[in-house]
Amino acid sequence: CTLEMVAARKDTVDAKALLQQRQAKETTLSGLNVDKEDDLQYDLARLTAYDVGAVDIASLRSRKDDYLKEAARENCQLLMHHIFSLPSVAFENGRLASLPPPVIPLPRAKPLPKPKPLTRWQKFAKEQGIQKKKKDTWVYDEKNKDWKTRFGYKKIGADKEDQSEWLVEAKPGDDPNADPFAKKANEKKARVEKQKKHEARNALERDNPELAHQLLTHAVSKQSKEQRAQRAQVAETALQAAQVSTGSLGKFDHKLAGEKQAKALTKVKRDTAVSSDLAGEKMRSMSVLNSLVGDAAEFNSAKAANRFVQFEQSQRAAAKREGGSSKGGKGLKAKGGGVGKGGKGKGGKSGAKGGGKRNRK
Repeated sequence: CTLEMVAARKDTVDAKALLQQRQAKETTLSGLNVDKEDDLQYDLARLTAYDVGAVDIASLRSRKDDYLKEAARENCQLLMHHIFSLPSVAFENGRLASLPPPVIPLPRAKPLPKPKPLTRWQKFAKEQGIQKKKKDTWVYDEKNKDWKTRFGYKKIGADKEDQSEWLVEAKPGDDPNADPFAKKANEKKARVEKQKKHEARNALERDNPELAHQLLTHAVSKQSKEQRAQRAQVAETALQAAQVSTGSLGKFDHKLAGEKQAKALTKVKRDTAVSSDLAGEKMRSMSVLNSLVGDAAEFNSAKAANRFVQFEQSQRAAAKREGGSSKGGKGLKAKGGGVGKGGKGKGGKSGAKGGGKRNRK
């Protein structure tokens, strides 16, 4: 009997609990149901709905809070129905709905960003048609049989650089008292500083081109007038040389806008034929002399006479030496195989021998 009572109690169902569960379920389902007509305007991309229907003024005045709550609940429920009707994809925490494109365009809070200006290298690459090629970060080192980075710490080839740093080749003209290692370090430091300056200049030109132009104009205006005039003169000289560097002396060359006309170069024809007009020849010679020495030059007759006397004496001495060698001469002159009577010493004997041979012939 006791066992039968226990079994009957297990099969007994609590009717009160079942009724409570049914009421809770009906309450939940009643909250999901909406009796209002679906006349909302939806923008599901922005998860919004707009109720453009007429407002019940009487209900709003009599029960303001309850009326607004009911309207908000019904509109939110209609919006959720539309959202859950969208195509969805399974996800680890649930499902994700694919939203459609927006219906109502909204203005931006801030203006559109301006296009980023190109740097100097980007402008040059665009003009030359250079395309950037991405290189691999890791490179295989055949010597060490290992992968190493292309740049940075312990890059490929760093071992070779470390081995070569202990010895620096001395070139002709290098200062023997200078430290080549310190010089190399200073050059590297200067290159790094120069690169940083260029990067700062490029950043300034990119972010604030007007300020960069003002600074450049101010730096150019600091230069002295003499330097600018000197550069202009050098440029003009180079232009003049280039204008007449062709075979036609620039006659058929294309002229630039504002380019000055090159000065005509003509060949001077000189009459080299011998003329019988002595007066004309003298005049031409004097004009050449005046162009060389100028009007300030003075003719010194005494100095000219002394030079003429020295010239005559040197001519006589040369003629006397030639005549002495023909008569036999003395010493070294006769030794060279002089002809004639014998002189003094060995030279005389050789001269006599030479003279005797020539007489026999």
